[in-house]
Amino acid sequence: MKVEDRLKEYKANISKINLLNVEEKELLRQLELNKPSYITAAHISETPPSKTNKFFSQVENFAIEQEKLDKRNNQIRIRLAEIAEERFRYQCQIDRVDALLDCLGAEERFIVEKFYFDKLKMRYVQEEYKKRFGEYRETKTLQLIKKNALQKMQKIRG
Repeated sequence: MKVEDRLKEYKANISKINLLNVEEKELLRQLELNKPSYITAAHISETPPSKTNKFFSQVENFAIEQEKLDKRNNQIRIRLAEIAEERFRYQCQIDRVDALLDCLGAEERFIVEKFYFDKLKMRYVQEEYKKRFGEYRETKTLQLIKKNALQKMQKIRG
């Protein structure tokens, strides 16, 4: 994957990790709520008599419901494992970009981050650059700095 593509996906990957974290919390909460409850003697004695010849057993119904719950909990655990794997992949991509950005100087990094992460057009990067560094630079100069920064990161990437 090209350096530019990695830079463009950086913020989206952070968002994806945050969404995975939320989904994980929800699933863990669901697992917590799905912990088995046990039938009490008082509850069994309250079973109404059957009005049909249909067989009714609260214990069997509990066992069937528990089996369904166990199946759902296993699905949740599988999804939690998938979430962990996805989060790991996205975090590795984020870490790669961070490592590539470490090779840049302050000006280069600022321009790259504003252009790719904040999705600013070069004229707005120019305005932000002036605010940050106190000096005016032509957009062509900023584009050249960005191009050189990308080349530097590409060279490090190998």
